Amino acid sequence: MGVQIRPARADDLPAVSALLGATWHATYDDVYGAERVADVTRRWHAVEALAKGLDQPDACFLVAVETGRLVGTIAVVAGESGTLDLKRLYILPDAQGRGLGGRLLAAALAAFPGATGVRLEVEPANARAVSFYERQGFVATGRTGDCSGTNDRIPALVMTRRLDGSHSGGAPLAARTNSSD
Repeated sequence: MGVQIRPARADDLPAVSALLGATWHATYDDVYGAERVADVTRRWHAVEALAKGLDQPDACFLVAVETGRLVGTIAVVAGESGTLDLKRLYILPDAQGRGLGGRLLAAALAAFPGATGVRLEVEPANARAVSFYERQGFVATGRTGDCSGTNDRIPALVMTRRLDGSHSGGAPLAARTNSSD
């Protein structure tokens, strides 16, 4: 059947939270330790925290589902001056390397046809993610010592990509998630 990319719904949130927890542990336990990763994911990726993204104006919150299993998620928010903020893009470890990240990114960007650029923060030690973003046209433009402004002292590489209108990737996707249906 393939992978379906669609707007996230309220009933997806427990699976999104579990996906984020599993992905963070697989990626960051060796960097921060399992206990710290558990603490961060418990706060950042709780169902209640994720639910705020469902009704956020000017936001796109998508999931990728394969044979009934949620395998990926992305959240993008429109920022100032036509720039988007890529808040998260995660694929389950066993589903990585098959192009799902690129498909999710293209679908989310298609929700914002007038955007002029996109910005993200990524842990510099996550070489696989940094390489992925570079292949997607992002370039490193700075660093921060407080990823996402959460006071968790997680360093991040700031990466940006200019958008020229070619990011729509085909037919527009009605991906804005202003409802939980």
